[in-house]
Amino acid sequence: MSKFSKLYKLIKITRLIRLVKLMKNRGKIVKKIGASMQLSESFERLAFFVMALFGLSHIFGCIWIFIGRSIGEEGWVTQNEFDDLPPFSLYLTALYFTFTTISTVGFGDISGGATSEKLYCILILFIGVLAYSFIAGSITSIIISYESTNHANH
Repeated sequence: MSKFSKLYKLIKITRLIRLVKLMKNRGKIVKKIGASMQLSESFERLAFFVMALFGLSHIFGCIWIFIGRSIGEEGWVTQNEFDDLPPFSLYLTALYFTFTTISTVGFGDISGGATSEKLYCILILFIGVLAYSFIAGSITSIIISYESTNHANH
């Protein structure tokens, strides 16, 4: 049985190495996609940032579950009576919390009560403010480049 677990770990490591290589070649891939679709550099930057935001939301959601479960009775999982939820439902709940917090909407139906949860929420809010500032700047850049191109053609 241990041979299979070692083989499985080896396969996982090779996948991780492939992912690292893909991230190193990200610039080439984005340029090829942009050239084939004739997208502006601003739009490419915005699209990559939105994809990165989804990836970070996944990571933040998983960390939020870890924090909520590791605290115990004071954690958000127990306080909101989510202990009996299936893993995928708990993940969706954490992802929902992450998106509402990053977007600074924060409905308040799920919140952290413990100090470590509150500190984590502050971190997510800070990243959300930075993310939406970047998105607003990118959209402005896209509009300006579109208008300048449109005026140059007329």
